[in-house]
Amino acid sequence: MSYILLEALLPYLKEFEEKHPPEHSSVDHFIAWLQDKRQKDIALDEANLKELNGQISRHIGELYKHAKGYMKKSFSDTPFSSPDDFAYLATLIHQGSMRKTELIYKNIGDVSPGMEVIKRLLKHGFIRDFPDPDDKRSRRVEITAEGRQAFYRLLQDMQIAGDIIVGDLSVAERIQLLELLKRLRRFHQNIFDESRSDNLQDIHTQYVS
Repeated sequence: MSYILLEALLPYLKEFEEKHPPEHSSVDHFIAWLQDKRQKDIALDEANLKELNGQISRHIGELYKHAKGYMKKSFSDTPFSSPDDFAYLATLIHQGSMRKTELIYKNIGDVSPGMEVIKRLLKHGFIRDFPDPDDKRSRRVEITAEGRQAFYRLLQDMQIAGDIIVGDLSVAERIQLLELLKRLRRFHQNIFDESRSDNLQDIHTQYVS
């Protein structure tokens, strides 16, 4: 049996025990302390940080392409054309009727391609549109019975795609990843809501610098 990993951990365990009395020590406490220490021990200069950011961005982009590919396989022999078709129906199921532009922005979309998604869903009878009672210049959309049926028929295959997308991550790793993704989503959603028309430099100055 190899004890290489244990030997690597022993100096950290010794330091932890020296700084924390036994009555205040636990495995969870040690893990939290070790994670914090390791983060502080990683000293990145600006060049290395930019390289790290670039790799994260590249991997996110590649993972999105893989995820999109698996989801497209779910659409075989269905009227759905893209993940947005499914996402728009999911939004209407969970949040009820809304204005067309509101539905588009809820799904982080631009108006022109978003309207194309809405047109497809209207064509298939999955949603219906009607005048907004509070604003005669706007129209609202809501899901139809046919749309609900189509959504739930596809849901199982989409869940299978989700199983593939998360790969071989453990449950603990999935929970950790989800929390990080939620944090990133909140960060970018704020930019989308408040500053999506700004140029890249202004966004960087306001939110990152």
